[in-house]
Amino acid sequence: MKSILFINYEYPPVGAGAANANYYFAINMVKKGIRTSVLTSAYKTRHGRAVEKGVTIYRIPAFRMRADQSSIFQMILYGISALAHLPYVLSREHPDALIIFFSFPCGPIALIARGFWKIPYALLLRGGDVPGSDARLTMAHKLLMPIRRQIYRRSAAIIANSEGLKNLALKADPGFRIDVVKNGVDTVFYSPPEQPPVADGHFRFIFVGRFCEQKNIGVLITAFAACLSRCPAVRLVLLGNGPHYSQLKSLAGSLRIDGYVTWAGWRSKNEVRAFYRSSHCLVNPSVNEGMPNTVLEAMACGLPVLGSDCIGNRDIIVNGENGFLFEPRNQVELADKMAALANDRSIGIELGVKGRKMCCERFSWQAVTAELHTIISEKASVR
Repeated sequence: MKSILFINYEYPPVGAGAANANYYFAINMVKKGIRTSVLTSAYKTRHGRAVEKGVTIYRIPAFRMRADQSSIFQMILYGISALAHLPYVLSREHPDALIIFFSFPCGPIALIARGFWKIPYALLLRGGDVPGSDARLTMAHKLLMPIRRQIYRRSAAIIANSEGLKNLALKADPGFRIDVVKNGVDTVFYSPPEQPPVADGHFRFIFVGRFCEQKNIGVLITAFAACLSRCPAVRLVLLGNGPHYSQLKSLAGSLRIDGYVTWAGWRSKNEVRAFYRSSHCLVNPSVNEGMPNTVLEAMACGLPVLGSDCIGNRDIIVNGENGFLFEPRNQVELADKMAALANDRSIGIELGVKGRKMCCERFSWQAVTAELHTIISEKASVR
């Protein structure tokens, strides 16, 4: 295989976990000697064709207004714009195969490329595009089922980023062959600090992500308040933003803990790493995940993780080995685990060392890109 085109409506600096995965897959494909390009959304001054770290990127109009989120309308606009630009991109790049992030909005683009240009494609399932991952999308998934199954049937490969997501996809659409290629992490960039966090007496919990219903941050804030009543030296850092910001800010105010919470907003990659390195534990309370990059990043930085017992988290967190799992809605259980780590820091240090070791051995981007490349080469390399 000589050339691959990624189709993804999100690519850095736009998007979150899937964008990050696309970035690392792309640059590592280049390192393997494969001509690699990406068809993605324009954002602010990022538009048109550019070459970044050997990857040719086509940023097309999609009226994307925010880096952290895209409305359904904007996703549809991306799909229309991508179809309009596809002949031009294909004529320049001549890809042997397409790698598609998300069954929607990108799957239909792949169907058309397969039908008109006979280009095979691999579909990467990421979480929200799988029925059952988000209750709010239940009706949409039902309505889109015929198209989704057609996208599945015509694909050369279907790849989930966790065993849990694979099983969820097969529950909704049985009978398909789904492979698993887990997310990776840059273990060189995300690494422990040379010196431990400043010993100012505070134990810092950190959350990184979008402030939305899926992330379940209200449970974290309530559990933190309970932990604070027992451990006055704890602090909570929230990196991100989203539609629930005002609601969460009001919750913290009503619990009278706003002075103990840092609302850090969206930060650059370097700043996020600095926050990891100055913290003592990551908390990921999501009700569902594909496979969370933030958990891998924090572990690579030597942090223990408190994660909800949901798909995605279960693929990374080994309970009692590199972190602890808790029931997603059980704020009492979460508060107890937060207090245990804050009261005995040696527990977290030991968990963090084991988590870092696991990331280096199993989740480097070079390793997971090699897995993806093997699947694509075997199943999607023939027109």
